[in-house]
Amino acid sequence: MVDIENTSKPSNKKSALPTHGTEATTFRSTLKLLFTNQMFLVFLVSNYLMSCGCHIIFTIIPQWGQELHVGKNHIALAISIGGGLEIVARFGNGFFANRRYVSAMTQLGVAVILAGTSTLILVSWRDQGAFYLCGALNGLSLAPVVTLIPIVLLERFDKAVVSLALGIVYGVQGGGVITSYGVTASLQSWSGSWSLGLYFMAASMLSGGLIHILYSLLYPNSTQKYLACRRKTEETVTEDKIYSESS
Repeated sequence: MVDIENTSKPSNKKSALPTHGTEATTFRSTLKLLFTNQMFLVFLVSNYLMSCGCHIIFTIIPQWGQELHVGKNHIALAISIGGGLEIVARFGNGFFANRRYVSAMTQLGVAVILAGTSTLILVSWRDQGAFYLCGALNGLSLAPVVTLIPIVLLERFDKAVVSLALGIVYGVQGGGVITSYGVTASLQSWSGSWSLGLYFMAASMLSGGLIHILYSLLYPNSTQKYLACRRKTEETVTEDKIYSESS
């Protein structure tokens, strides 16, 4: 007698092992899936705009402070405040992400808009108080900007494509950082001031943040479904409890 159960297991395991050809085919099909997906393309654009300001603000702040003759001690303290608040923001960001009050993309959009607004305050106020406020707001917004990208992808895509998608997003962000360095330096060379570069960074962040929020509102994801399901479950439990008490 042949043990079908024992003989079937090795063959299944063997067939499950990917060959080089199947891996290449899967990679190409995954790329095609991502780059033909409207949501992913919009997410790449918003991340590119976001990275044009969020990731280099603390490298521009010292240059801007030197231009305005703000003391180095004030600039250092402002950056330190931002670093301290970033630690606090990581805990708060994790709490809101777990509770799922809103989608991760909405959280990301609000954080990016906060960072863009702080940059506008910095370039328009032109006082040492603006550096403190900008450092604090950037500290609060930087944690979500760094940590929410994988959560957004997990909310809206299958786990099988998230790793590749995350690598592509980080690559696009790197391109945004390089672009921002080039643009801000060129504007400073042309105008003799860092103000135009800061306006460029603020406009990029505000645009990216608005795209995040608008897309999350136009195309709600599993968070809204999760909340609706949870509310329905809670209502069912409440009705059952009332029924059992009345009976």
